Amino acid sequence: AAATQLDTTFYSPWVWLAFAFDSNDQPEQKDSVVALLAAHRTQLAPLDRYALDSFEADARGDTVGSRKAAIEAARLSPGSEWSYHAARAFFDEGRVRAGLHYLEQVDPEHGWAREWFWYWTELLWTYHSLGEYRQELAAAKRFTAINPQSLTPRFFQARALLGLGRSNEAEMQARPLLTNPPGLKGPGQQDRRPLVFPLALGKEFLAHGFTVEARRVFESIVAWPGSPAGLAWADSRARDDTSRRWTRGDLALALYELGRWDEARVMFEQVA
Repeated sequence: AAATQLDTTFYSPWVWLAFAFDSNDQPEQKDSVVALLAAHRTQLAPLDRYALDSFEADARGDTVGSRKAAIEAARLSPGSEWSYHAARAFFDEGRVRAGLHYLEQVDPEHGWAREWFWYWTELLWTYHSLGEYRQELAAAKRFTAINPQSLTPRFFQARALLGLGRSNEAEMQARPLLTNPPGLKGPGQQDRRPLVFPLALGKEFLAHGFTVEARRVFESIVAWPGSPAGLAWADSRARDDTSRRWTRGDLALALYELGRWDEARVMFEQVA
């Protein structure tokens, strides 16, 4: 916002302000910025005009128009966030291979994508969904090298190893995740949903046919609330009701997968 005041004829900051409002779920503020950009369309640089085209197409529900605008923006600025947006547009249409082409334009070890969780999530999910497990494992190792203090990349390594049939190695990668799960975080937030990665991992074991190992994962999830990490999480005053409800829901899902349906039902009803 400050950048928009320094030079009122420089419109690129307004584009990123629109993105910021969108990310923060502030549609009215985003609409006002888009309206300002539209009023100055002829003065916009080509890349910013494609951004405006994308915003306007999104507003009218024109997914094809939005994708075309993102592709043109990525053509002008390959490897930028527009490559990510073009990939997302293809994914929304179920065209995974086409989307991967744009994700691979990005240099994930330098610049904006380096530590951006959602870029890595999209890239690794794409490799996994295409069955390209070796590429997934290589990318997951790069993610781990960039974020050596984070446990989250271990989930992606374990998932890739499962695709390759290496369940013992996957369990070794998963062990710290199950002991002290990292959860989903946002700016200034603590762990919002600590069991989301263990639960997803248990389902991955199932999907790849490792039922015994999957059961061990789900049992560790059910036992987690009584562990030191689980007790510390529950005792934190920073936990909000939404976070606690998500966690109870994840515990109920683990109970369901274990066939403990009466217990799962009670917990599901509490959440509902």
